[in-house]
Amino acid sequence: MINEIKEALEKATQGEWWHYQTNNSVVVDPKDPIFIRRTVASELSFDDAKFVANTPTYIRYLLDELEKANKENERLKHESQASKDNLIFGTGLMRAEVKKLRAEHIAMKVVLEFYASNWNHDVQLEDAGVTSIQRDNGKLARQCLSTLKCTD
Repeated sequence: MINEIKEALEKATQGEWWHYQTNNSVVVDPKDPIFIRRTVASELSFDDAKFVANTPTYIRYLLDELEKANKENERLKHESQASKDNLIFGTGLMRAEVKKLRAEHIAMKVVLEFYASNWNHDVQLEDAGVTSIQRDNGKLARQCLSTLKCTD
């Protein structure tokens, strides 16, 4: 339909369209100097004549606005797709970070449970007078901290 409108606009007499206020007719002054002014509609009301005379200008304006809107629509589609791609990428990064944090949480829990256990603070018969905590000498905590990559 848009192409039909453009084609019809191009086929219409090119030139200045206007209306006589005295008899409410629509007149066109063609751009081509060979042709002379001609009346394209007569016996119209003032508002009808004004509307018909301004129709080529209105249509050109609307076609220009439609083209701008289509370009903006395409730009927004691309922007939306880029945002969606960034969101998907960011979600993947967050999932990886959550997985890493869960692993760190589990490692810290194991260490805390080891040091919190009364069993590891008591000397067991098979330990020859040394507690599990003494035998560990902080090794489990240091291993956990090294996997956390703490900078402090």
